[in-house]
Amino acid sequence: MKEKRVTKRAIFASLLSVAVCTSMLIGTSYAWFTDSVTSSGNVIKSGTLDVAFQWAEGKDVTAVDNATWNDAAAPNNPIFDCELWEPGHMEVKHIRVKNDGTLALKYQFSIQPTGTLETNAQGHTLADAINVYYYDPATPIPTRDTLDTTAAQTTGKLTDLMAGLGQTGNGTLLPGESDTVTIVLEMDKLAGNEYQNMKIGDGFDIKLLATQWTYEEDTFDDQYDKDANSDPDNKGFNAMTASATVTDSTKDTVITGADGTKMIVPAGETGNGEAVSYTVTPLTSSDNGFYVAEGQSAQSFEIEPSTNIDDDSAVKVFIKKAAAGLDPTTVHVMHDGVAMSALNTKQDNLTTATEGYWYDTATGDVYIYTKTFSPFVIAVDLPGTKSVGSVEDLTAALADDAVSTIVLTQDLTTSSVVEITKDVTIDGAGHTINSTATRGMWVDADNVSVKLKNLTIKGDNKNCQRGFQVNCPDDDSVYHATVVIENCTISDVTHYAINLCSQTTVNMTIKDSTISGWAAINAYGTGNVITVDNSKLIGTNNYTGTSNDFCTVCLEGDTTHRTDLHSSDYTVTINNSTITATQTKGNVQCIMGINTNAQNSSVAFNNCTFEIGEGCYFGYDIGSTTEPNSLSINGKTLTMPHNEYFNYVNGEVVVPEE
Repeated sequence: MKEKRVTKRAIFASLLSVAVCTSMLIGTSYAWFTDSVTSSGNVIKSGTLDVAFQWAEGKDVTAVDNATWNDAAAPNNPIFDCELWEPGHMEVKHIRVKNDGTLALKYQFSIQPTGTLETNAQGHTLADAINVYYYDPATPIPTRDTLDTTAAQTTGKLTDLMAGLGQTGNGTLLPGESDTVTIVLEMDKLAGNEYQNMKIGDGFDIKLLATQWTYEEDTFDDQYDKDANSDPDNKGFNAMTASATVTDSTKDTVITGADGTKMIVPAGETGNGEAVSYTVTPLTSSDNGFYVAEGQSAQSFEIEPSTNIDDDSAVKVFIKKAAAGLDPTTVHVMHDGVAMSALNTKQDNLTTATEGYWYDTATGDVYIYTKTFSPFVIAVDLPGTKSVGSVEDLTAALADDAVSTIVLTQDLTTSSVVEITKDVTIDGAGHTINSTATRGMWVDADNVSVKLKNLTIKGDNKNCQRGFQVNCPDDDSVYHATVVIENCTISDVTHYAINLCSQTTVNMTIKDSTISGWAAINAYGTGNVITVDNSKLIGTNNYTGTSNDFCTVCLEGDTTHRTDLHSSDYTVTINNSTITATQTKGNVQCIMGINTNAQNSSVAFNNCTFEIGEGCYFGYDIGSTTEPNSLSINGKTLTMPHNEYFNYVNGEVVVPEE
């Protein structure tokens, strides 16, 4: 907070064409002094996105780089080509993705059956009996005995990959770079006679989908293609219609799709002889706004039943595969954007069934029990991800070294600080942590990297003084931390929404977020770097009494004169953001402030909007005069008066009159 020694005073979006404008004088006889300067060699040339997809025999003990590579896209040259599979049969191939273009790219694989998937009497397809393993980096497997499945990344069954919910290859490549993996397909040794004389449709396609990646820079940064989609039509699986005829309306009718999906229509829904059907259409996030948390793999789809399958009349069942053998707590289903309840068991009696979902660990089938049909999402937590729905589960996940990503499944309320002592991403998935503790969340360890995403941290405006804090150690050491806050809200605290304590060195990035408190950002420490983009920083002074003038962005110093604590060597950059300073009780609130002894730091605002309330000012500087601090706005360095409130008017610093 600011001392009272200060006297109060009133205070390339998309560049696709180049236009050349020439002014001409017509019908005049004036002579003009002229000169010209030419900038030559300007270039507008599009880059190329060119990805090569190749394969080689995987048993070759020769170095993978020296293998004989085949063009996977060439006609009649499939990667896997064998018509006599039997239990124990194994095919090993090296797969290489190479960037032959001039632009950086990101890629992913999609496996899609062609034609109709045959099912046996048990309802299984041949793909259910094909185990899939991959090695990254690629590893030659010269003999059957050298296959070490414990060293491979197991993707499960071929069915899982076709469903798009297994672990499939993806990555990023700069021009000239390549990625190579080894893929093994093995028919399960325990596959029985029921898998004889079957085929996987007419075959299956392995598609390589690539798009541009955030590497090349334009005038502003390298983020213009961050949302580029390598699969814009979401063809990781295809739209499909399935139908059946009701033969006995007193019993449930099962409709089976060529893609392995099923729908169970309850008895009495239709009459004998009626045709019933459903269509499954893949959706993208832009289609229905579904949210997939960080650390999850997901598919979204629309289910459209035939008109004689009534909405809201009775529970129907839709069945779609995920990977088999998963921890059931890692499988989640959302219906029209709302999380469905996980059921403990399969429901066979649809008359008494309740809405929700059940995951069959043995088969990977996800049973969705629903009365209405609207967009659905099946999401699977990837290794290292833990979804939590209670404070106890959150605490346990933060203490588990095997968990690197935490996803909230509902709002949480806690009276204890959420303590972070390891590298972790917390994806709120739109949920809120309500806190009555003095600190909502803090980092209390050295060398920690934290990412908060799509999360709200909300205090109670009473006990909770700080929303997010990086602590200082108990000894004379320094805590180092990297913090990313993205699409978050931190609010309803009595003091500081974000607080960086003394003895900290923090690299903090805030994007697309709303941060509000007495100070949105209050910072001690040395050498900290704070970057804010496209956010709202809101500071409101609700305090009375002396020494309670303050600011929205504060480089803190000791205002009590009890210690020499202060901030130093900061770099603060705030871009394309709105910063607000208001007061309600007569004490001053400023956009920014540099407090006692704060030194050698820089604050830069670029393309920002400043909202300054009555009785408030742009800033003040009572920091060091021997190692002064600097301010720039829109690239212009400004001189801050010392020990004076000042405003920013028409591009200049102005000290208001008494």
